[in-house]
Amino acid sequence: MIHHNTSTLDNVDITIVGGGMVGLLAAVALQNDYKILLIDPAYEAIDQFQFSSYSVDISQQNTTRISAINPVSQAFFDSLGVWSTIQPAAYPYKGISVKDTVGRGTLEIDGQSVQQYPMGWMTENQAILYSLQQAINPRQCQIAQAIFNPAENTAAKLADGLLNFTDSVTGRTRSVQSSLIIAADGAQSAIRNTLEIPHAIHKYNHHGVVTTIQHSDDNLAIARQWFIGKDILAFLPIDQYHCSIVWSTTDVNAVMALSDTNFCECLNEYSNNDVGHIIGATKRIAFPLAYGRSKRYHQQRVVLIGDAAHQVHPLAGLGANLGFMDVIALKRALNGEIKISALQKYQRHRQVHAQAAQQTIDWLYKCFQTPKSPFTSLRGAAINIANNNTLFKKKMAQFASGVEGFTDFPS
Repeated sequence: MIHHNTSTLDNVDITIVGGGMVGLLAAVALQNDYKILLIDPAYEAIDQFQFSSYSVDISQQNTTRISAINPVSQAFFDSLGVWSTIQPAAYPYKGISVKDTVGRGTLEIDGQSVQQYPMGWMTENQAILYSLQQAINPRQCQIAQAIFNPAENTAAKLADGLLNFTDSVTGRTRSVQSSLIIAADGAQSAIRNTLEIPHAIHKYNHHGVVTTIQHSDDNLAIARQWFIGKDILAFLPIDQYHCSIVWSTTDVNAVMALSDTNFCECLNEYSNNDVGHIIGATKRIAFPLAYGRSKRYHQQRVVLIGDAAHQVHPLAGLGANLGFMDVIALKRALNGEIKISALQKYQRHRQVHAQAAQQTIDWLYKCFQTPKSPFTSLRGAAINIANNNTLFKKKMAQFASGVEGFTDFPS
């Protein structure tokens, strides 16, 4: 049972702002050691979850958002006892295929050959949210459907752990004093903005178009990606004959305006029928893509996690994992105690690794935004050389798995 009444909890150890996947994971990960209040204006308890079952005609079904979970994140979920609930909705993928259709380069990584099997899991975001909600202990963590109002807060008060919020149901404004405030309130973080933490944003000239497709051939549990001019198309397997796709495009209006038949024909052409014929697709949704980087992840008694700290292009499937890894790093840094030195340790570690991932992904994105020869020919040749280098493939697998982000975590 998840409680929404905060009248009995005006002083806590940790206040978490944001009840999405990353904020909820922080609550579950820290609740054994601390009293927690989590606030989110749109929080909605999921009473039950049933993994989506796609029929032959999926054109009338809603699109479900999918996240790739890397092995480091999966191990952490397992350590918290929530993986067993997620697993029935998680589809393991065993390989990665990347094709540069302009430069004619191909990179294929088999998980077994690089000793990383499975390479990760695809699962619905709703499955993750449901599992985390079920793991909340109401004696340790209270949930408030409430609004953080910047007008009711100041940087000085937040930095000292004092936060005012307004109950979405009663309209009552309350104050909570805590030793730590965790900002998990997304890319437009009101906590970060109130603290005036500098945040660099670069809007890509791309939108992500997301849908779920059914195809005729077994996808062989391979995550596939095609670089097509300036567009990027990804097929993420969610079972043998269905994939969640992300089409990163410069012309979102044209893609969204396509009829279902023409849309599937485009996918067939761009994917070269690598998964057979595209039979149908769910309703498409689109969202803008951006790069965001906060100058600081920590300011006195406040830390930033998830999109509040960093945003990446989805081409590497690391967006959610970077947030999950923030939580892992924060739990390790705190180690049962809330100290400023621990928050500084968290910042030092996560900035190094998250920003390295961001820069790598941004560099890859920019490489494929140059469609002119001779660069495209050199790019394709480099990809083909990399495809024959086992050591490079292992490094790529380690990067995607998240392992390198924690081999040097400070003690």
